[in-house]
Amino acid sequence: MKEKISSLFKYFFETNPGSEMRFYIPLIVITAILILGSLVFYFIYKNRKKEDFAFKRIFKSTSKNLITLGLILLILLMIRFENIMYLSMRAWLYLTLLFIVLFLYALAKKFFLVYPKERENTKKPISKNDESKKSYSTKKRK
Repeated sequence: MKEKISSLFKYFFETNPGSEMRFYIPLIVITAILILGSLVFYFIYKNRKKEDFAFKRIFKSTSKNLITLGLILLILLMIRFENIMYLSMRAWLYLTLLFIVLFLYALAKKFFLVYPKERENTKKPISKNDESKKSYSTKKRK
């Protein structure tokens, strides 16, 4: 059991895992999807923010986060290809992929759960109750 745990840690934290890897193409595709998705979402956000206040508020930094995650993954792939010690560890790659999955989960949760409620809340007019409204003025009371 102890050997399995130590070999697992050695697998993740090996300082120089080698540049040969079978997953370059799928990871480059994921990187391209993140960066292109960021550009597409930027244009969608730019058009919808004028008319949909809830969309504007909830998805404000989504495009920046998508492009940041795509660039980090691209940099890690280049580092892994060049086989730079300590930076090409598998742990960095798996940690980045975990962040991408968590970000996409949070984005889906916002889109399907939070956004519809906020959109309905922004459509409802705020009722002003004139009777309970106190009026303050500088005039003397009679």
